[in-house]
Amino acid sequence: MPDAAGNADAGTVPDSGAPDAGDPCAVNNGGCDPLVMCTAGAGGAVCGACPAGYAGDGVVGCTDVDECAANNGGCDPLVTCMNTAGSRTCGMCPAGYAGTGEAGCTDVDECAATTPPCDPLVTCTNSAGSFTCGACPSGYSGGGVSGCMDVDECATNNGGCDALTTCTNTPGSRTCGACPAGYMGTGATGCANINECAGNPCQNGGSCTDGVNAFTCTCAAGYSGTTCETNIDECAGNPCQNGGSCTDGVNGYSCTCAAGFSGTTCETNIDECAGSPCQNGGSCTDGVNGYTCTCTGGYGGPTCADVVPHVQILLHCATGTDVLNTFSGSGCFGPVAPGGASYALLHGGLTSVTVWSGPNCTACSYTVTSDLNFCGASFSGCGGLNDNVQSVSIP
Repeated sequence: MPDAAGNADAGTVPDSGAPDAGDPCAVNNGGCDPLVMCTAGAGGAVCGACPAGYAGDGVVGCTDVDECAANNGGCDPLVTCMNTAGSRTCGMCPAGYAGTGEAGCTDVDECAATTPPCDPLVTCTNSAGSFTCGACPSGYSGGGVSGCMDVDECATNNGGCDALTTCTNTPGSRTCGACPAGYMGTGATGCANINECAGNPCQNGGSCTDGVNAFTCTCAAGYSGTTCETNIDECAGNPCQNGGSCTDGVNGYSCTCAAGFSGTTCETNIDECAGSPCQNGGSCTDGVNGYTCTCTGGYGGPTCADVVPHVQILLHCATGTDVLNTFSGSGCFGPVAPGGASYALLHGGLTSVTVWSGPNCTACSYTVTSDLNFCGASFSGCGGLNDNVQSVSIP
């Protein structure tokens, strides 16, 4: 029967018939297994039970029990059970576990640590005895374990932004600046030049050339200004001459000339003599908006068309020596003849003629109202002058 400790029953070693030495256990542990206690009994040596971890009995012998052979010796399944004499030892819990192989191994949640093993930008997933780190997000290089590093998208091709805009790197991404003035769109989708000519800003037939945030008008002839809004005043330089008045037009002007002038700028004095207005051999002198005719003998008037009344004066009263001298026209004629005139005949409806005692109608005068024989005449108003007529004035 087993003893109270659960070991196999102790046994009594039979007396070997050897001389009684007094203590049966004194020699060779009384024949008991060295691991057990030998005690002297009435019949000889009594062998104790095998210690824990051994099978058998103290008489037959104690054999080591391999505790690891069953249920891993009671160690945690994750550790190694190592059999020892009368016992066993449990190995250490593997990495990623807390506790002991003896008491049990508990998975460590590395993701719950104060300083998680993964980059803060990725997801940490706990697993049995370990963990996994997610991939770095877009815009980062590296790994979740080693660390995620921001990619400078602006370092290559301006980050995909339009070349006219500024690329600004941001954590995991980038931003594109606004399109500059004169462009539409966005830095991310692209900037397109705004056509400022689309609204037809150039007036009065001007042509528009688009620029960057601007336009240029090429004005039609006769216009000026940023948008060709101003009709150039061609009259500003006073092109009309000789008192002509100027009327502004488009890319031109017209002159209304004063009487007597013609030409684009009234530069030409009209030659009123061009039509030969003076008749009967009269000579023409051009003026401004007029002319003057110098008539030949017997004719007068503006165009020498009129027959001028005349006076006939006889020189010398002596018979057989008379000379007829006819004065035509108007004005003062003198001297009439050497020694004076002798007789005046009025013709052509002439009612009077004035004769003068002095040359060039400067001295004493006498008005003749009828035919007069100067030889017998007495100019009472001139101190009794008779034939001393020096000049004649014809109306």
